[in-house]
Amino acid sequence: SENARVYATIARKSRLPTLKDRYSQRLGTYIANPDLQPEESLNYELVYPGTPWAGATAEAALFYSDIKDKIQSVANVSGILSQMQNVGEVRSTGIELGLSNEFTGWLAVGANYTWIDLDNRSNPSRKLTDVPAHKLTAQVLAHPTVNWDLIAFAEYNSSRWASDTVELDGFTTLNLKAAFKPSDGTVLEAGVTNVADKDYELAEGFPSPGRTWLVRADYFF
Repeated sequence: SENARVYATIARKSRLPTLKDRYSQRLGTYIANPDLQPEESLNYELVYPGTPWAGATAEAALFYSDIKDKIQSVANVSGILSQMQNVGEVRSTGIELGLSNEFTGWLAVGANYTWIDLDNRSNPSRKLTDVPAHKLTAQVLAHPTVNWDLIAFAEYNSSRWASDTVELDGFTTLNLKAAFKPSDGTVLEAGVTNVADKDYELAEGFPSPGRTWLVRADYFF
């Protein structure tokens, strides 16, 4: 229709292992794997982008992928050493939803949600790592005057596997920023990331930054 459309895609893709994937020992923490095979996938996607009402933009997507010889880092292959390996035949199924709306000339909000289900069909005991099943982001942009922008951004991630035995906890973070334009070409910004000082990890043993304050000035000429 005038305000919506639907399309589908089918794509075959290959991921070739890099020299780093095959040979790098990463400062003595990995074992080389010169026999690492290419990863191949057949991907299907059905997408709806549209404008459900005035000022709103929406998108919904269903996707399914058959992945052969998925490449992944496998921990504790020999003692504490890891290795890049082909971990099996994997099915990936998911949904993506997005909605944004401009309520007035000075306020806009939006949110995105993703659900992914990963299934290792050839080796169920091998965990598929680094991907949370649920991810939700939300943002608010306020433009109260011609010189001011106020931004809030929140993100939620459910738990994710870091290895076959280690599951990292889910987390929620909030970031805030204000931008002031005193004149043409000048922008002053101040903000704080991870407002609640959440202790979380995206990879085992590597904590993400805690609460961080920032101040920035830009001049364009």
